[in-house]
Amino acid sequence: MRQLGRIATIFIILLSGTSCSMFSGGGSEGVVEKSLSPVAVSEASVETMGLANAREVSPEALDGRLSDNYNGEVASLLDIRVVQFAYDSSEILEKYIPVIEAHAGYLSENSTTRVVLEGHTDERGSREYNLALGERRAQSLQRRLSLLGVPESQVSVVTYGEERPIELMHDEAAYAVNRRVELVYR
Repeated sequence: MRQLGRIATIFIILLSGTSCSMFSGGGSEGVVEKSLSPVAVSEASVETMGLANAREVSPEALDGRLSDNYNGEVASLLDIRVVQFAYDSSEILEKYIPVIEAHAGYLSENSTTRVVLEGHTDERGSREYNLALGERRAQSLQRRLSLLGVPESQVSVVTYGEERPIELMHDEAAYAVNRRVELVYR
């Protein structure tokens, strides 16, 4: 798992220093060149890419699809499977709305696909409080998906509270990474 974080860090460092192509669909139609500003990346990787150890990416990375010039792989909004939350909040941050809309579109078009929304918190607060907060976060995402037309039968909610942290440090950066809902497709 640690090695995945290092590989992801290298990927993000390479990505942040290159020009990225943003496009929709599986092909290259509608290509728009966009240069991303450099990002500060620590030992952890980028959470919005849905990778294990998570950190912040530039807002431009959330605008659409990213093409990695190093190996030609394409990342899309559907590859972002972690939604972060503010401290003690279950309100969805504005920057994740395009991500949620992309997942809602995918789920609506693929009626046999199921997703589990796993709610997580940082370690602050009691175990019971954090379990409830993790559930509220996952339910908040479930409500948003429902409003976007995803049937409730395709979405289930589970909470882990503080029990499954990504980052084990005891500082604000680690707490921010651990406040999340993960979208797990089944």
